[in-house]
Amino acid sequence: MSNKEKLFTQFLSDIQESTKYLEMESLMHGYSYKIYARNAYVGVWHKGEKSFLISRYSIGNMPHLFNEYHWDQNENLGTVKPLELIEKSPLKIKSAWKYNLEETRGILDYLDDLEERNPLIEGFNSLLDRKKSAINYSTKQADKIKNYNQTANVKRENKIGINGVFQDSCRLNC
Repeated sequence: MSNKEKLFTQFLSDIQESTKYLEMESLMHGYSYKIYARNAYVGVWHKGEKSFLISRYSIGNMPHLFNEYHWDQNENLGTVKPLELIEKSPLKIKSAWKYNLEETRGILDYLDDLEERNPLIEGFNSLLDRKKSAINYSTKQADKIKNYNQTANVKRENKIGINGVFQDSCRLNC
């Protein structure tokens, strides 16, 4: 683990317990912020939704728009601690689910670029780290499916006898 990775890991550990973050009342609709969240480190505040619009990488290297809610909104929903104002977003902010494909791509590009230009830890590319994690997760899931299919094929092959006839008890007794 590099020194920058260690610093980032320590930062994440420290911020989890921290109460030093921006309150909902101080946030401005349509402005972007550095955030600590489950799935991103920058987001654009949507006052009406009480959430941040983020670029989320779940599986693979293709992001999707997602809303994450302010930490203080509710103990069951709150996953974002806003840390610092970045800029007024050039985007017209709507609910994550109300954009067309072209708008979505533009917003995702904006959010990803914003994260690269505004690192939480200077010199650590959290966007690249999130992409790698999503690709690794995708690879692990594909390996699990491959292993499952191989196991299922072996079980099927063990039941098939000469000329492809199933040799299970029902076939033998019928």
